[in-house]
Amino acid sequence: MNQRLDWWEQGACRGETGDLFFSETKTDWRVARMFCASCSVREQCLDYAIANDERYGIWGGLTPPARARLREQRRRLRVVS
Repeated sequence: MNQRLDWWEQGACRGETGDLFFSETKTDWRVARMFCASCSVREQCLDYAIANDERYGIWGGLTPPARARLREQRRRLRVVS
């Protein structure tokens, strides 16, 4: 996949340790999601994670289970449309 990642450099998380975003603790997830809440590229990040089937970490402010639900909702919408 040759997806452009220009948005990546504008992320609110730029410069933060990946450990925070790929932790297994809900406390870290909450902190990571605070970065995402004010991020100007949150939507691009989430779209990237869904398109690339990222199964771990916080992407676009969503946890892996939340992304799985969103992925399924989007799939259902495509089927109905």
